[in-house]
Amino acid sequence: LRVNPFSGTVKVSGLTIGNPPGYQSDHLISVDYLHCDLDIAPIVFSLAKHIVITALEVHNVSVIYEVGLTTSNVNDVIKKLGLDSVSGEREVSLHRTSLTGIKAKAAASIRGAPGITISVADIKYRDFEAETKTSAADDIVKLLL
Repeated sequence: LRVNPFSGTVKVSGLTIGNPPGYQSDHLISVDYLHCDLDIAPIVFSLAKHIVITALEVHNVSVIYEVGLTTSNVNDVIKKLGLDSVSGEREVSLHRTSLTGIKAKAAASIRGAPGITISVADIKYRDFEAETKTSAADDIVKLLL
């Protein structure tokens, strides 16, 4: 993990986000490399109510979407992070976006149940906010997942 708070650069190698309790799959998301450029001024002057991500680059992404009886691992993580309730409070402006090498798996929360893994086309936006017309944190997470 490398963070430069002055330039707003974040670089992460080998990131894994685990599942909430009760899910069987290895992880929710695994990423080989993530590079994020933040515009620090709006974050500081808005007291973090407006986060501007000028560039997001993610390579070799593995997402396991696991469905339980009434919810999913993705929905549970969004709730746990509080992203389902911050839409009106926090604006996230995401611009140049590139996600490459994406593998997605759909699975059920039943031990031993096979899942289906597919390769997903690369996701690229010159300006995510302008092209998707969204700046709500939970909408961004849902669109990218």
